[in-house]
Amino acid sequence: MKYKSMDIGQVSPEAAGRKERLAGWVDEVRDLGKIKFLLVRDRTGSVQVTWKKGSCEESVGEVIGTLHQNDVVSVVGTIERSTVSKRGVEVLPEQIHVLNRAKHPLPMDIAEDISTGLDVRLDYRPMDLMRPSKRRIFEVFSETVSAVREFFHARGFAEVVTPRIISAATEGGANLFNVRYFDKTVNLAQSPQLYKEQLVMGLEKVFELGTYFRAEPFDSTRHLNEFVSLDIEVAFADCGDVMGILQDMILAISSDIGRNGQLADSLVPEFRKISGPIPVYRYEEVVNVLKEHGMKVEFGSDLSSEDLKKVQQFSEGAYFITDWPTSTKPFYIKQRDGGDVTDSFDFMWGPLEVCSGGSREEDRGKIEKKLVASGMNPATFEEHLKFFTCGMPPHAGWGLGLNRLLMAMMGLSNIREAVLYPRDRFRITP
Repeated sequence: MKYKSMDIGQVSPEAAGRKERLAGWVDEVRDLGKIKFLLVRDRTGSVQVTWKKGSCEESVGEVIGTLHQNDVVSVVGTIERSTVSKRGVEVLPEQIHVLNRAKHPLPMDIAEDISTGLDVRLDYRPMDLMRPSKRRIFEVFSETVSAVREFFHARGFAEVVTPRIISAATEGGANLFNVRYFDKTVNLAQSPQLYKEQLVMGLEKVFELGTYFRAEPFDSTRHLNEFVSLDIEVAFADCGDVMGILQDMILAISSDIGRNGQLADSLVPEFRKISGPIPVYRYEEVVNVLKEHGMKVEFGSDLSSEDLKKVQQFSEGAYFITDWPTSTKPFYIKQRDGGDVTDSFDFMWGPLEVCSGGSREEDRGKIEKKLVASGMNPATFEEHLKFFTCGMPPHAGWGLGLNRLLMAMMGLSNIREAVLYPRDRFRITP
């Protein structure tokens, strides 16, 4: 059986007189006796199906009388102009096939104007996506991924896939998930950091879109234990080079989605208006501004989102923070000569850290010293370090939380809104 000949969103007054087969879900049924109205929707829109006594088969009217919200139907009918329906068009039905019936009451209300708690919505995520505003989030996500791939392929980057099962921590620390792997215990990858550094030896410019895991016991609106990361690494490049690549990518995504009229209205104004250089602040400058506003922040400490929220210039919009102290960055970030400052940056959207990157250290001896200073054993990283005596070039890169970028672009207050099936300390289903 052919279920549909066109999407409901394609039904228009210009198609009047054509017989088409549509398929979707019942949104509303109104029975006025001699006339019955059926509202049917799919992901592209909704259309009014109008049954009129004497003009349509009685059996079709009887079927309409049995329908309820979210029943799945296929409708064969003629498209006609209408002065009554909101879209100026309706469908006069010749056949209605019930493909599946929804059991009532439904576990959640799918009406756009009915407020439903986030936990309930996540428990019934497929139904939640029947709301246009929620579905649009993931249409923007899909468009963003497409724009990212187009951007990097056009610039000669190779897309790579690195392992998720690893034997040692990427950045040290204890925030690793352990899993049983045959007769040994291994870890789930936190990021592709070490692999992408190695790959610049042969591929020079690489990027990866992938899912990673961090065993951090956070319970916040911006942390997850499973997340999507966009990572790049570039040979013969430094911090400034990859910051430029990131800025160009953000502008490209903005432009791509801006051309898609259906999606552009979903984005926060700040993102759509990015058309030039993103502001850059040095870490020391930010610390001094926070101090001026009464925050107790010392050089060498991390910058909390709560502190950044209290200063207008850091509480909204996109900006870079550069020149972070060595104590705040992992061992592979390059330290500038003659100081305790690294050649690094964070890309911020308001108080939300979206991306972190910088120049990488290519000198094996310096990396080993930093590992020791960080309380780690260089021998644990031998499989990585062995390449640094085989011709490792200067290189730089960054890692961006794609869910956080989507959260910022869409003006969402909770990162779980930007993930289809979020995983955190308390949620491992559905």
